[in-house]
Amino acid sequence: MTYTVKPGDTLWGIASMFLRDPWDWPEVWYNNPKIKNPHWIYPGDVLQLAYGRNGRARIRLLRASPLRRASTLTLKPRLLSTPLSAAIPTIPYAAIASFLARPTVLTSAQVRRAPHIIAFRNQQQIGGSGSVAYVSSLGRHPLARYSVVHVGEELRDPGLFGHTFGYLGTYTATALIRAPGDPATVVLTDAARETFAGDRLISSDAGIPLTFEPRAPSRPIHGKVIWVIGGTGAMDLAGQYDIVVLNRGTRAGLVPGDVLTADHEQGTVHDTHGSFSWLFRSFGGLGRDFAPRVKLPAERAATLLVFKAYRHLSFALVVAATNTITEGDPVHNP
Repeated sequence: MTYTVKPGDTLWGIASMFLRDPWDWPEVWYNNPKIKNPHWIYPGDVLQLAYGRNGRARIRLLRASPLRRASTLTLKPRLLSTPLSAAIPTIPYAAIASFLARPTVLTSAQVRRAPHIIAFRNQQQIGGSGSVAYVSSLGRHPLARYSVVHVGEELRDPGLFGHTFGYLGTYTATALIRAPGDPATVVLTDAARETFAGDRLISSDAGIPLTFEPRAPSRPIHGKVIWVIGGTGAMDLAGQYDIVVLNRGTRAGLVPGDVLTADHEQGTVHDTHGSFSWLFRSFGGLGRDFAPRVKLPAERAATLLVFKAYRHLSFALVVAATNTITEGDPVHNP
């Protein structure tokens, strides 16, 4: 079985073509002396699934891309123009880049203490790139720049008395300090969406990791999906390459790169075909309501890759899905 790597491919996607459980790909890739680093696979490389004498599967480089071979040529001084081609990533980073680089979960204390935008110049109601805004409580020695975050939905465990972990923070813009004071004057740049009065200023020094190596968690994980990013409520559905929030984090042993399985809850039904079925059906819809309730088993629906973890929460990308998942669905070790 061979495959030619194309632009836009990911290691996860290629592994899923060769392997039943693609999160096992590091063991297969690293068992190959020809591919010194599986993170450096280029478009045009021809890969082949092979089996060693011990019967173990491995993915080997059958034929290198011309782009890879061209890098070893000696060029004479003359002007050449060739398209740039980078190694393919593990997963589609475009889906998660903003969540890696920006603060995305705020505690109640952060929301309460963080500086906030009071108003905009000329009584504007909404700010964007280039807008001048006035900010309270930056202190005597403010930083040169801040991330402006809109405080969104409350993140809490499912259930009536579920524990509140914090609030979903949505990046809106970067604030550059023009004049310190109280209020301070800032200029908004790199706007991703509208900024409103009341939005918070948060310092952020998070970087984007270059690679993820999918693996099973080091400890048993039993958690739930508590929010679908971009949704508005409990009935929102998540599919492939959507982002979800889980109620387990570093305290439970989760770290970026951990892979989890999500099951979709099928809910409960009324069994009107068992004992006394004639009685339940004789009363029509009213009889159905009194029939025994049976909880249907949850079914495997998706594979999740954790890419950012907090103490009690984590963000995960749906890397593969056979069904949609929603708030309250259980997650566990694959």
